This record gives sequence, C-alpha cells and structure tokens, in this order.
Amino acid sequence: MNADIISGLFGFFGGLFLFHNCGVLYKQKLVRGVSLFASAFFALWAIWNIYYFTQLDQPFCLIGSIISAVASNLWIGMAIYYRAVEIKACNLY
Repeated sequence: MNADIISGLFGFFGGLFLFHNCGVLYKQKLVRGVSLFASAFFALWAIWNIYYFTQLDQPFCLIGSIISAVASNLWIGMAIYYRAVEIKACNLY
C-alpha cells in the first residue's frame, strides 16, 4: 500500500467516526464538553485538505478529506442548532 491509500483510509474512517458523532448528537440533542472552536479548526483543515490533496494528485486522500469535511461541518451545524434550541428553551421559562 502506498502513502495515499493509507492516508486516505485514515480520512475515510475518521469521517465515519465523525458521522457517528452526528448520530449521537442527533439522539441526545445536547452539546456538552466539546469546543466548537476546536471542531471548527479541524473542519477547516479538512476543507483545506480537499484543495491540497487535489494539488498533490492523491485521489484516496482527497476522498477521505471530502468525507471528513462533510461530516465535521455537518456536526458543527448540528451543534450550533441544538445549542440555539437549548438556549431558546431556557429563555422561555
């Protein structure tokens, strides 16, 4: 296996774990103990990697980065939404 395939597999499985986090957040609908700033940093890094791996002509890394970017940005959107819902619910009572 070459480095592109190995790195692409890390990105692919990282994306799967991130989608799992989205499922957990969907069930719990609560955001606790996680920094949105750190999550946003890694989401931006995944987006950068889409450009970067395209320039390096590494298709497996590119696919892994796309999956990770979609999953991490989905999680951030969900976290912002559920946090806003929680704040709104607290202000009603």
